[in-house]
Amino acid sequence: IRRGWEGILGVDVAVVNYSYVKVVPKMVHVLKYVTRATFRDYTWDDRMAAELYNFRNMRSWGSWKDEPAWELEEKAELETIAKLGEGKCPVCGEPLTWSRAIDIAWLKARTGQQQPAPLGAGYWAMGP
Repeated sequence: IRRGWEGILGVDVAVVNYSYVKVVPKMVHVLKYVTRATFRDYTWDDRMAAELYNFRNMRSWGSWKDEPAWELEEKAELETIAKLGEGKCPVCGEPLTWSRAIDIAWLKARTGQQQPAPLGAGYWAMGP
């Protein structure tokens, strides 16, 4: 990769940083980071801003008629996270009141014997 970029850029040394992730929440974070909007001020280039207006960096099309190539193993976890994203309790469906993010060590110390249960994507249940 580095040599290819050196040729493209016409430089002697190209610095290329890359890494791999295997954990789903980190994969989602990387995907969101890579596809984030970086052209934030239309005055930089009015014409380019007009071209990019309503552009979505992800596209899909077609339909899959064969057997599934793979399936998510953690469907229940995804449904739980989706409910949290909607601001609802994944157990009873009642609206949630959000406070702030806290360190898991503090959460475990605060709950005492009743240890918090992981819900996925960095969310934890403190119990009833």
